[in-house]
Amino acid sequence: MKRFLAVLLLISLSAAAQEPQRFSKSKFWTEALTYSIANAGDGYTTVAAPAHHSSTLNDGSVIVFRRYEGWSPWLYGKYPTPLRYSLVAGGIQAGTMLLSYRLQHCQSRTLRVIGHGLMLGGTAIHSSGAIHNATSH
Repeated sequence: MKRFLAVLLLISLSAAAQEPQRFSKSKFWTEALTYSIANAGDGYTTVAAPAHHSSTLNDGSVIVFRRYEGWSPWLYGKYPTPLRYSLVAGGIQAGTMLLSYRLQHCQSRTLRVIGHGLMLGGTAIHSSGAIHNATSH
């Protein structure tokens, strides 16, 4: 996970070093779309997973699992409903997108890179969550 985020940050830094001094609508909306898809995938795999599933171990014992929000249960709740997940994740995404939009309009290259990094970091985190949920359920 840390390596993935580091590679993503380096890619965004190299891309930002080559970009002109103006705001790119197409880049922003591409980042927003990928962030939304990753967030939706994470939410679907978190909330829409089977409420209970079991796994049989080699010794014959059965473990019953319940879906849960393991990374931030204090924010979403341990067993989030679709509405709660949508409201919380949607609010966080809207705030991140607004801040990223404002930062990408700055004249400072560093602030523009941070703006791109917010969107790419959110995409990476939610993609990782969706992959984790899909493989563990």
